[in-house]
Amino acid sequence: MDGNGRWAQKKGKKRNFGHEVGAQVAENVIEWSADLGVRYLTLYSFSTENWKRPESEVNFLFKLFVKYLETRMLKIISKGVRMRFSGRIDKLPLEVQNACSRIENKSLNNDKIDLIMALNYGGRQ
Repeated sequence: MDGNGRWAQKKGKKRNFGHEVGAQVAENVIEWSADLGVRYLTLYSFSTENWKRPESEVNFLFKLFVKYLETRMLKIISKGVRMRFSGRIDKLPLEVQNACSRIENKSLNNDKIDLIMALNYGGRQ
């Protein structure tokens, strides 16, 4: 999930537009993977390097992430997707931590595909 902002800029759009489109693409990839029988899927969503972006962009990314977890991902987990999160989740905004916890709990017994969202991670961790 890299390059969404640059893609949008090349299209003459704002970076946030690219992030919104990227979220939709990620949703499609999750569904396609589950339909194809993929057992485990990891999406690298927000690295520690992303903290260097402008504060407004970082805030937008977190709001978009929570929005997707609270709305679109409920549809995904209804199809048997178990969601888990890896990385330094405890260092993310409380709203993000709470959304991650809620969606993990709601999907705990699903077993069609395990979706791991990597958040606040880095290669050295």
